[in-house]
Amino acid sequence: MKKAIAVLLCLLALAFAACPGLAAKLEDLQKAAAKGDAQAQVHLGVMYAVGQGVKQDYQKACEWLKKSAARGNSQAQFFLGGMYHYGKGVKQDYQKAREWYEKAAGKGEAQAMFLLSRMHREGQGVPPNPQKARECLEKAAEWNFAPAQAELGLMYRNGAGVKQDYQKAREWLSKAADQGMAPAQYELGRMYENGEGVAKNAPKARECYEKAAEQGMAQAQAKLGSMYRTGQGGTQDLAEARAWLERAAVQNDAGAQAELGTFYAQGLETPRDYKKAKALFEAAAVQNVGKAQFNLASLYEHGLGTQQNLESASQWYAMACKNGVQEACSPAEKLGKTLASAGNKIPGKAVTGNTVPGTAGAGIAGTTTAGTAADGGNSA
Repeated sequence: MKKAIAVLLCLLALAFAACPGLAAKLEDLQKAAAKGDAQAQVHLGVMYAVGQGVKQDYQKACEWLKKSAARGNSQAQFFLGGMYHYGKGVKQDYQKAREWYEKAAGKGEAQAMFLLSRMHREGQGVPPNPQKARECLEKAAEWNFAPAQAELGLMYRNGAGVKQDYQKAREWLSKAADQGMAPAQYELGRMYENGEGVAKNAPKARECYEKAAEQGMAQAQAKLGSMYRTGQGGTQDLAEARAWLERAAVQNDAGAQAELGTFYAQGLETPRDYKKAKALFEAAAVQNVGKAQFNLASLYEHGLGTQQNLESASQWYAMACKNGVQEACSPAEKLGKTLASAGNKIPGKAVTGNTVPGTAGAGIAGTTTAGTAADGGNSA
């Protein structure tokens, strides 16, 4: 529900930025609205909905939107549909939401057509109808609505409800990306990186990721940081890599946390700090990133950045092994046997082996964001 409300508020905010005249003085708008100016009424409604220049008040927003919508203003009809859709200022009513969306869509409001698509897809006020949902989505995309173009592109890329078609996916994602849609830029970057419907093109992928990363998208920041670290698609720059990974890590991107952890564990562009490394590995490990689980286990095994705890090491190695990190399977089995034979009482002597030069005895595995949890993989 919170995500749905966020969608509505985002659309309202976009409309506020796009609608001419919204910068007018509040007093002038109120005078014009009181005289029955439908455009002034919708402007006031949006201002109250998003709290722009006035205290946010959904009820007042609905009052002005209803007046404007009754006069046939398509923007007001769309916004009013949204208020009924998500129950803001009025009781939630899918039927009324759909009616107002349909009126607005009939006048060419792409945003209304986009949300009609969601209602048909999710069965809100109507029986679920994937075919009707796709038709509405296609219309909104054809009307140049970037979120619809991005969603349609993903449908074709993943073969969700349509036959998988990488060429159509790239076409629609490109249209959305050209309008500055960060998710579309990111997905387009993945297509170029993986060679989906196009020849693999790391520099182009890096360019797409950078555009999305600059807009604050964590997954793109993680990907870009990884590419700067390895030099994929351009120059290698560890300082730049660390900067982008830090931006993504603070947004709780698991892949970035795992990779940034190796910077601190190995002393890359920063003094070696096992405590910081442990905190980052732990944050990623609980999100099921296999490499982070492996690295966290190694720190516990060797007592780096934390008190040595072979039982915890064994558990994290086992989880990493289960998540496909093959190098974790042997130490998981070895420690398991050691703990079992000693009755879980092990003196504070570090277990040897699994050593990588430059990590003070700990087998810290390097990571990339190619298989982050956000991308559906288990290892970073």
